[in-house]
Amino acid sequence: TLIPALINTHGHIGLLQGTKTASASYTKENLTRHLAQYQAYGMQAVQVMGTDHDEIYAWRDQLRAGTFPRIFTAGRGFGVPGGAPPLAMGMDQVYRPTTPAEARKDVQELAARHPDLVKIWLDDFYGQFPSMKPEIYAAIIAEAHKNHLRVAAHVFHVHDAQQLVDD
Repeated sequence: TLIPALINTHGHIGLLQGTKTASASYTKENLTRHLAQYQAYGMQAVQVMGTDHDEIYAWRDQLRAGTFPRIFTAGRGFGVPGGAPPLAMGMDQVYRPTTPAEARKDVQELAARHPDLVKIWLDDFYGQFPSMKPEIYAAIIAEAHKNHLRVAAHVFHVHDAQQLVDD
């Protein structure tokens, strides 16, 4: 079978090294290794969903000029204090606003870096974690749209999905 290219529209690169995920693994060398593996698999683009560190913006521009797959990034995503995404998985570079005003400020900071989209986590992992409050994600969505950014969500419960669409 011949295909022109594959596109990963939901990836998390740079954190995994061996069998462990950790924030300390997020280096240009590790990220480049992940991209080389994607390229070997026939990927021409990867969209990273909220787990990138701030260095990604300079790296994204450098790597787009090379032979690696194109990177599209949500930069630092939006999670919940003490909740998703789990810190144990190396996801310590995530915004975790506690008020709508803080959420709007965080989106403004993110938008100034020119991400390709915004990522939010609403999953409570079967009640193990606190959920993002509707007023927080409504503020994130409104501010993202004001900055001409699309929003993607990690969502599990249907009522959250319905509210996200409404927002």
